[in-house]
Amino acid sequence: SLRVLSPELQRLAVSTKQYELSAENIRTAASLADDAPISADNLVAKSAVWEYCTENIDDYLALIANDEHTISSCTSSEVLSQVVNAQCEDWSAEQMEAFLLASAETAALPDLAAVEQTMWATVIAATRAIPNITNLEAYATGIGIDDALAGLLTNDAGAVVNIVGLENADEQQLEILIPQLLNADEALTPRQRVLLAAQLLQSPESPDLDLSEITASTDGLLAQLLREELVDDSEEVFAHFLSAGWPSIGPALQVSSNAAMFITPALIQGHAAEVVHDNSVPEATR
Repeated sequence: SLRVLSPELQRLAVSTKQYELSAENIRTAASLADDAPISADNLVAKSAVWEYCTENIDDYLALIANDEHTISSCTSSEVLSQVVNAQCEDWSAEQMEAFLLASAETAALPDLAAVEQTMWATVIAATRAIPNITNLEAYATGIGIDDALAGLLTNDAGAVVNIVGLENADEQQLEILIPQLLNADEALTPRQRVLLAAQLLQSPESPDLDLSEITASTDGLLAQLLREELVDDSEEVFAHFLSAGWPSIGPALQVSSNAAMFITPALIQGHAAEVVHDNSVPEATR
């Protein structure tokens, strides 16, 4: 224990890292109160102590997990970005992930640009970035809409989260992001894509939805767009999605209330019997 040493010997032990890494010794080395958290927020300014912790990150994180006065590895976004940038080359991917997952939700970054782009996916995957328009734009344009970003934009139940800061989004941002979200069929379900795009379309500076920017997909996107009234229930819209085939058109006919006015053999693509006998399709269409 450092506490049994004289102040001079304590300083020597700390500077040479010749002491057992324990919660008690960390507090003593960093001149912290007995009940003070040993999170990075209280240690980064104590360079010798923090360096010792980072060099033994697995042991340090184990101490945090078992210390009654410490609930997280980090509580502020400023410290989190400082640690991530300083340790991105020294810690393994698993160690960085462990540190991020042990951090508090209050440490979530309001701006991903605070850390190296090589760390964006790791930070996003640990949900330590705020799901705001700044981070959405940065990640979507810099990396793309992948599973990591999808995890940030949805909760464990699969429901979409509220995107923060849309009142400050400009038209140029939204023109890029809306089709990107709607076309992200490898990371998000049709329902998720449409509900996220709907949020952006409600922004004060939102442009009109440009149908030509939307890829005709075979996963029911059209039906969801119609359900949320993001596109017109019209022949033009159905024609745009016709290339996606029956997996797109069939579910959309169940939602459409106007299809009876423009339904054609080309539209139902040999599925007339299915349309006629499907009670989920409006009677007027059948």
